[in-house]
Amino acid sequence: MMLHLYKLQAGCPQSAALLPVLFVLFCGLGGMGSVRAGNLGTELALYLPLDGDSRDRSFQQVDLEVEGNPASSTDAATGQSLHFDGNADQLQVMPWKPETVLADRTNLSVSLWFKADSDTANEKRVLFDDTGSRGKQDGLSARVNWAISPSKLQATCSRDGKRVSLGVDFSDTTSWHHLVVRKEGDRFAMFLNGVKVAEETNVDTASASTVNAGVGVSFLGRIDEVRLYRRVLSDQEVVDLGTASSLTSAQIWRGHYFGETENTGAAADDQDADGDHSVNIWERATGTSPTQSSSVSLPEVGMTELSGSQYLSIRYQRLTGGAGITGVDYTQDGLTWRVQTRETLLTGNWRGGSAEVEQVGTPVDNGDGTETVTVRRKVDTETDPVSFLRVGVEP
Repeated sequence: MMLHLYKLQAGCPQSAALLPVLFVLFCGLGGMGSVRAGNLGTELALYLPLDGDSRDRSFQQVDLEVEGNPASSTDAATGQSLHFDGNADQLQVMPWKPETVLADRTNLSVSLWFKADSDTANEKRVLFDDTGSRGKQDGLSARVNWAISPSKLQATCSRDGKRVSLGVDFSDTTSWHHLVVRKEGDRFAMFLNGVKVAEETNVDTASASTVNAGVGVSFLGRIDEVRLYRRVLSDQEVVDLGTASSLTSAQIWRGHYFGETENTGAAADDQDADGDHSVNIWERATGTSPTQSSSVSLPEVGMTELSGSQYLSIRYQRLTGGAGITGVDYTQDGLTWRVQTRETLLTGNWRGGSAEVEQVGTPVDNGDGTETVTVRRKVDTETDPVSFLRVGVEP
């Protein structure tokens, strides 16, 4: 839990009553949950759960553009999926910075779920296309296609016009299937539903000056849980991904900013990666960036007047769309916010709940997925001239 404490000093005029004494404490930082096998978030360059919410964001802070009008569907491998119309629908991911993501094309893996609507078209239906500079083959990029053509599931790796293709008989349009394509040095392999169905050796690839990716290009059907790794998935990890849970909101947030999904290193909840005195879990809770020191939102202490009495209050920023009582147990995106109070730091316990604090007015929508809310102590400053408030967030 991260706690911000503010003190109201007795015997001071109101203009000088508020001392912004800020303490940052950490206690009870629980685990955020992890995917099966624990390390399936390692070196994950792209993750798209395609659940139609804020978790659909690319790792490494690259741009994700929606082209056409793919529709969200409850027919999914997990959660929701995205349905592509076989024509104009696709997701375009661009550009990746090769120095941090995929400059070395020697080892990479892609995992996704798909359900085809039709296999009768004569053209390839691309599930995932790692293309190079906006689809142009410039000789510096490796291309890996996952496509459905008549009665075949194909994977292709090419460079300088030289192409190596893998294929397996495939014609099912009624069920979901888990597909993994893996590039390991000069070895190229394809897995369907956890089983290796094709492999080739002596495959050549090169570095990429600019890398883009397309999801669902010309595909007719549904796609779910897209993951691109800049490493080789082991055979066991391929099997594990076939039954793994979606990444949590916390893991996706860490991956987006740090390229690391687990609560460790610079991505750990209690770290202040950008040195702005606001730790990572608070940055996530307030919708600010943990890698830009100019993006920060700390609570502000204040006074609220009600029926002629003054009350100590605290104003802070949080994620919108949550549930629960403001200041008591407001929850959103796997986090819980609480405001608590006490009269002294020497004895007694922090107290919270609707008997102690309450919301002041209506939260102000900031238009960026966050809102600003004010919570006051229910005991006025005349009754308790010395008091403390704290706002905390915990997973």
